[in-house]
This record gives sequence, C-alpha cells and structure tokens, in this order.
Amino acid sequence: AAIIAGAMAGEPLALRIDGLRALTNLAVDTANMQPMWRNEAVRATIVAGATVGEPAAIRTYALRALANVAVDAANKQTMWEDEKVRAAILAGVTGCQPLALRTYALRALANLAVDNANKQPMWRDEAVRAAIIAGAMAGEPLALRIDGLRALTNLAVDTANMQPMWRNEAVRATIVAGATVGE
Repeated sequence: AAIIAGAMAGEPLALRIDGLRALTNLAVDTANMQPMWRNEAVRATIVAGATVGEPAAIRTYALRALANVAVDAANKQTMWEDEKVRAAILAGVTGCQPLALRTYALRALANLAVDNANKQPMWRDEAVRAAIIAGAMAGEPLALRIDGLRALTNLAVDTANMQPMWRNEAVRATIVAGATVGE
C-alpha cells in the first residue's frame, strides 16, 4: 500500500518516481506479474503514470512496468483490450519522446504481440503498425530496433498476417536491414 500511495499523482515527483521504480522492479518477478495487473490500485497507478501529460521520468517507469507485466501470458489480452493502456503505449512509442520512454513502450507492444489473440488486431491497427515499423527501421537506436523487430517477428507468426506483412514494403525493408550482416 505504501508503494502504491507513493507512486500516485499528487505526491512529490521524487516520491512518485521511487514508487513507480519499485513497482517496475517488483513486476520483473513472474510470480508478481498477474497479481499486480489484477490489483486495481496497482493497475490504475501504472496506467495513470504512463499517460500523456505526466513527467517523462514518471511515464518511463510506468511504461517499463507495463512492459514487465505484459510478459505474463494471462495479462496480454486484457492489456491489449484496455483502451487507456493502448493509448499510453502508443503515445510513448510515437513522436519525439525520450529514447528510454520509446523503448519501454515498444517493448510493451512486442510483449503484447506474443499473444495469439492480439496478433491480428495489432497488425490491423494502423497506428500500432506504423509505430512498430518506425521503431524497427534502420537508423533508429539499437535498443528500439531490437524491440521493433521482435514485435514484427511476433506478429509474423500469425498466418493471417504473413502475406500483408510481406507485401508491406517498409516491413520487408526493415526486416531485411535487420538481418543484414553488419547491422
């Protein structure tokens, strides 16, 4: 309860950062991922912290926590279906966001793309598709490209995505660039 209270809006910035950092660290443990996501107060605190308008440090830790809990198979579909979560992740991965913020947002997308039920809707979502491709493109920082290519790899497993992904020139170029020697 103390960690959640410290991470909530209205608390001093340093306290909120430490609270979200603690939640992020706790969410690394696979035994904590489901219970943390199912805890309404924890979920609300993390999602609120990831929202546009919050300081970059708050958003970065909140998106990192989202990426961590998105590793658990039982969380993936409910997270993808949550409009606030999708909006926060997309806002983090697009635009002129700090690199760490973009990386954790793209990592969250890559983790969500592992779930079979998420693969087709994620590929069909133009904003998600554009954000993943943009992050994976040559010229982006390596950490971002790795998560972007991981997301594309996860989406490419679904047979319904295979042909549309191959027909997408940007996806082809990004995948080939990532597989090229020296990249």
